[in-house]
Amino acid sequence: MSFYKSISRFNEQKPVLPYLFEITKNLLKMFYRKRKVFLPLKEEIIKEEDDFQIFEESDISLFDNLDRLNKKEKKIFEMLGKGYKIKEIAKQLKIKENTVKSMIRRGRMKLKMKK
Repeated sequence: MSFYKSISRFNEQKPVLPYLFEITKNLLKMFYRKRKVFLPLKEEIIKEEDDFQIFEESDISLFDNLDRLNKKEKKIFEMLGKGYKIKEIAKQLKIKENTVKSMIRRGRMKLKMKK
């Protein structure tokens, strides 16, 4: 039916089969997009910034190896060591809070790697 509706735009010099495959592919994409299930985020799942655990007890020794980090990661870890919260770090460095959290996570991984 879609092919019939768009026949006026079809170039008769080109083969029909690839055109039909493209129509079919697009229809399937639209079909599955409509059926996508969205789960509501429950309140008990949401973590507040204060509940976000930045370091575990075993991570305290990691501050000795900050030379493995890039400049921005070092700055974040130094600020964390001084007691800054994630929101404050994000505001001061002019980056998003989630970016700060990601950089902390990546930095922890770098620090935990053995030389």
